[in-house]
Amino acid sequence: MAMAISDFYSAHPNYTTRLRPRTRHAESVLDIDFAVLELLKHEQVHGVIGPQHSTEEKFVAELGQKVHVPIISFAARTSALPDTEKHYFVRTAIDDAVQTRALAAKGFQWAEVVILYEETDYSCPFISHLNKALQDVEIGQVLHLVAVPSSAKNGHLRKELSMLKQKQTGVFLVHMNPSLGFRLFTLAKQVG
Repeated sequence: MAMAISDFYSAHPNYTTRLRPRTRHAESVLDIDFAVLELLKHEQVHGVIGPQHSTEEKFVAELGQKVHVPIISFAARTSALPDTEKHYFVRTAIDDAVQTRALAAKGFQWAEVVILYEETDYSCPFISHLNKALQDVEIGQVLHLVAVPSSAKNGHLRKELSMLKQKQTGVFLVHMNPSLGFRLFTLAKQVG
């Protein structure tokens, strides 16, 4: 982002308004909420870029609405924010319904599908969109839905994977955060 700002001002040296990004590192949803609060209160920022995950967007969108500061989000839409919260909230990512239609494209011609997904407040709308998209293109059947808790231990993942191995299915759709997905695929390889 710093390079883009530098390039912009190099190409437009007479432009008088200057962007000065303020960044904060956050590990959890709570950290993100506190970071945004601090930026709004102490740094008096005029806009927030983030959240990057849909789990963070409701609170941050509400903050933007209350203090009249635009929030630009890169998170895919996984929940519908009420209209009152959208005045200062701009989403740049494609809606989950569009993404699920791409996954269910007729070109795949799957007979059976197993869906493994991270169990969060926002997974239910995604799975609903995905089920509809798969039905619309007449995929054989969703053989099994596996909800994996965000805090799942390796033993729990191994147990689920061992049960799925017995089903002899070749197509698995996985929808989860990268770190959980990485652990799942690592364990899947070990389980065979």
